Amino acid sequence: MNSAFGVAQTRLYSRTISHFSYQNSSISTFPDPFISLNPAGNILWVKQNGGFKYAPIEKLIQNAPDSIYLTALSVKNYENFGYRPDIHNLSLDYDQNTLEFQFSMYNFSGLHFNQFEYSLNNENQWQTLESNTLNLSSMGSGIYHLKVRGINGHGIPSINTLEYRFDISPPFWKSAWFFFLLLLGGVSIVASYFYLKDAQRKRLENLRNSIARDLHDEMGSTLSQINIMSELMALKSTDETYKTIHQKIKEVMTTMSEIVWSINPKKDSLPETISKIQEFAIDILESKGVDLHFNISKLNESKVLSPDQRRHIYLIFKEAINNAAKYANARNAWFSVATTDKKITLSFRDDGSGFDVNSVKPGNGLYSMAERAQSAGFLLQIKSNSLGTDVTLSI
Repeated sequence: MNSAFGVAQTRLYSRTISHFSYQNSSISTFPDPFISLNPAGNILWVKQNGGFKYAPIEKLIQNAPDSIYLTALSVKNYENFGYRPDIHNLSLDYDQNTLEFQFSMYNFSGLHFNQFEYSLNNENQWQTLESNTLNLSSMGSGIYHLKVRGINGHGIPSINTLEYRFDISPPFWKSAWFFFLLLLGGVSIVASYFYLKDAQRKRLENLRNSIARDLHDEMGSTLSQINIMSELMALKSTDETYKTIHQKIKEVMTTMSEIVWSINPKKDSLPETISKIQEFAIDILESKGVDLHFNISKLNESKVLSPDQRRHIYLIFKEAINNAAKYANARNAWFSVATTDKKITLSFRDDGSGFDVNSVKPGNGLYSMAERAQSAGFLLQIKSNSLGTDVTLSI
């Protein structure tokens, strides 16, 4: 049929139209030409300016496929890349992630009749380009497989398909080795922290051991000698001063023993603290005729207390036991320890005369007990009435 472009061939089976115009043939050089078939139907006559031209129908319907070629390829941040039509595999850095391809088809059907399609990592889905240029911008890291094919003005796909594979590496801060180094660095920092902390703990333990040993050996020996001498002088003399000196020396020795116990790292566990309180209660209360009752639940052997915490716990109950021995006139006393998953409760109770908690004057030992509990971060409760006194410490 004739058309505004010249002669047009319609293919119903492929739903395509091919144009034979002055751009791609010599059959028709003017729009809307007069066309006619010979009686045999195998020759097409086309009227032109100044005469007729003819073409065998068999040649018109034999449309051979064309070839597609890469004519230009540029890569962002790739210096001196140049035109490399033979390269089909590229290894690119993370910042070389913008590529531009240009294609061409070798035929005589006219540039504006050619079309180009591409497929990226999808074997069955083709996208049509608006021109002969394909821009891939800001591509992420990964492996890509690009296919490109052409379709000429007669609707026939190119005889070949261009294929390119390119690998864009991730930036170093997203690479596996960088994450490994970060993990290794983090583990090293944590390990170093615990190593230094453990080393510091061992140095402090060694220092505490050294101080406890020196106090026990040097000061303890000297105080024992003074105690023996004062005891002998008190027996030989009727002067009460020697008896007072002897008594004070015994108190100093007791205090020194408690200090050595509090700084000894071998005594840092809760069971050691409980045992120390029990020993003191037996020494003080049994001599007063008070019946002692212990109710100790199973203790966590791994529960570690700081020297200050141990000393505060011991001195709080030492004060409670002394008060019971001096003022309560009790017949029975109970010391109990109850443990739960989150809390440990220590309690000392007697059945003595009790006292009025609200009438306690500043400077009394009860205030010292409260200050010690607050300093250690514990909760202290003191209840007293005519039936006795109850001191409870939650840690």
